[in-house]
Amino acid sequence: MRGETGAAGPGTGKTSSAGLRRFDRAAWGAVTIVAVYFVLALAYSVFNPLFEAPDEWLHYQFIRYLAEKRALPVQAADAPTEFHQPPLYYALGAVTSAWLPVDDYVPRLNVFWRYDGQPPVEDNKNLYLHTSVEDFPYRGTALTMHVLRVFSVFLGVLTLLLAYRLARAVFAARPWLSLGTLAITAYNPQFLFSTSSVNNDVLVTLWGTAIVWWSVRVVQRGLTWRSVVAGGLLCGAALLTKLSAGALLGIVALAVWLAPPGRVRRVPALLSLASITLFLTAWWLVRNMQLYGDWSGLDTMLQAWSASTTSALPPFSAQLWNLWRSYWTEFGYGQITLPMWIYWLISLACLAGVIGLVRWWCFSRRGLFQPDRKVAAILSGAPLLLVIASVVFGVQNPSGMHGRFLLPASAAASLLLMIGWRSWRRPFEAGLDQCWSGGAVVSMLVLAVYALFGVLRPAYAAPTLLTRVAVQHSTTPAKIRFGETATLLGYRLEPARVTSGESISVVLCWEALQPTATDYYAFVHVLGEANTKIAERRTYTGLGHYPSTQWSVGEVFCDHIPLAIAADAPSGVYAVEVGLVDPDTQARLPAVDPVGSEINPIILDRLKVRSPLTPIVPVALPEPIDFGGQIRLLATTVEPHDVSAGQPVTATLYWQAARVPDKDYTVFMQLLDARGQQVANADSMPQANHYPASFWDVNEIVPDAHRLDLPPDLPPGEYRIAVGWYDLATGVRLPANGDPSGAVQIANVGVTAP
Repeated sequence: MRGETGAAGPGTGKTSSAGLRRFDRAAWGAVTIVAVYFVLALAYSVFNPLFEAPDEWLHYQFIRYLAEKRALPVQAADAPTEFHQPPLYYALGAVTSAWLPVDDYVPRLNVFWRYDGQPPVEDNKNLYLHTSVEDFPYRGTALTMHVLRVFSVFLGVLTLLLAYRLARAVFAARPWLSLGTLAITAYNPQFLFSTSSVNNDVLVTLWGTAIVWWSVRVVQRGLTWRSVVAGGLLCGAALLTKLSAGALLGIVALAVWLAPPGRVRRVPALLSLASITLFLTAWWLVRNMQLYGDWSGLDTMLQAWSASTTSALPPFSAQLWNLWRSYWTEFGYGQITLPMWIYWLISLACLAGVIGLVRWWCFSRRGLFQPDRKVAAILSGAPLLLVIASVVFGVQNPSGMHGRFLLPASAAASLLLMIGWRSWRRPFEAGLDQCWSGGAVVSMLVLAVYALFGVLRPAYAAPTLLTRVAVQHSTTPAKIRFGETATLLGYRLEPARVTSGESISVVLCWEALQPTATDYYAFVHVLGEANTKIAERRTYTGLGHYPSTQWSVGEVFCDHIPLAIAADAPSGVYAVEVGLVDPDTQARLPAVDPVGSEINPIILDRLKVRSPLTPIVPVALPEPIDFGGQIRLLATTVEPHDVSAGQPVTATLYWQAARVPDKDYTVFMQLLDARGQQVANADSMPQANHYPASFWDVNEIVPDAHRLDLPPDLPPGEYRIAVGWYDLATGVRLPANGDPSGAVQIANVGVTAP
């Protein structure tokens, strides 16, 4: 049959001299992939600020507790900790770092963390405020943390070596496919991120990979007492690392059941595996029962974490998507992600792999790989069981479902993807394996590098330092001085006009005068009538990445602060207010302008907001009235038409911009008696001075209400209301339909005695 020569399939164990030579070259390729992983993982560990990985501070506290007290901690129901976790990873971390000096450094929370900007917006993505004590050369706590991160990287290397052994066991004489499989695991950004952080997921990923490899070898070679003991030790070690590893015990049982007949029968093997596992873990389970009343200790943990979590979990479907997305890339606590199109591209690639896997399964007897279906069951079962366990735990866990919980089965999942992809194009031709693996290696490496330098590093980067000249050329000058703290050199609104529900960016460019004892925060308000806020932001300077305690004298930088405008904000012109606040006292820092006059409030500029809703115009005038070719009057309403002296009359005028008016013209509304004499008036710019005409867009319709208060001694009779426009500086009116008087009568009002 075509393709069977020199192309032994997974699990056959057949090799040739050519295969051995390919294996030698492939082995060097594997070494290269792992070496590149090591460099990338170290880079991830350096560019990811300390304690920004999920619960890294809590994991570190567990390690320090063991190192200092040489005893296991007891979790409490009133504070979130990682003390519920089995202790193996933390014990190894304590041994690794106990000899290092530490200090009393405690990271300070960023109270403006996780601003909901769309990725890749680098805005307050840091949970903690980072200081120079974390900088190289590392000392104290920073040094200990980086040593622990390197320890995690070495565990990642061991995981990849086992993943390669697993792939070689499956692909046998097709070693080049093992390289593609290895790269899918090694260059998965989530794997790089997790294995370069301090957490127990990295060790349970090692044990999970070892368990899958053990299961495949048992299915291929059968059971021996040596393999039974090894399997029991692996299961015990995995459970002493993280309880979620219990899902993989099903794979161990399946492997024993599918193993070919050998010297050890299935039932004794299962009993022995269970006995060894229980022997290693019983003390931990009994301790939990004595301390917390349940064998896992999870009830107390869930109580503590639920009490500290105020937000509700997203819908179940959204959690499943997050589980999938975060398996590939989700940095921090989920607030740093790839652009959405990359996730869709990954999803399409994986869908192609799944379809190819089905083809491989269904048509394997017609010249494709000759698969060992028992091995395929092991490889499929590992990720499936972990997905089920993650879903079951995720619906109870206040933080939901996370893809890192699936990493113990990542090597198996990568194998399945490679088999599926390879099945699409002449899978029986081993000569094409290098092309398919090369494509996988390059694609995953590009993804890993982009995730590091295009997403992770910028998310935590301090603002770029600028010069005064650069700021002068790109902003509107402000030169507002906040005591001896900072000077606001300039600002910029991006854009200066916006639709309700959209976002703007307020660019504030600062010059640091000196570092501060407290981290001041900046605020931006967009204010309307009566100081109503339609947008508000507060943030530490540098969008959380450059707090004022870390400033150096004379440094110049800009904050690009995004604000979401309220969706129901009416059309108008709004004031943009800024300032600096001392968080300890909540007092605004006093500010002065360039001549030394105090400024309060600090209004930088005006922002045009236009509602997407078109105003409802009442019965229109027979013909619009044109004012100087710039503004049209479309319709009017006047209430009431009969009124007592001393009472108000309200006229709503519906204007339309024929073009953008060249000035901020003023509307006049006059009450005229029978002789045409003015007896009352009300002048203002549109919408009570809040919507100057120069901000209008072409063809925009602007409702404009004006209140005319009648004099209390106004004689009874019939009066007329006339309106028009004039330039406040010169008094010159805009002609109305060519009439230079510019006054248009809009209604008659009957006035009675009070």
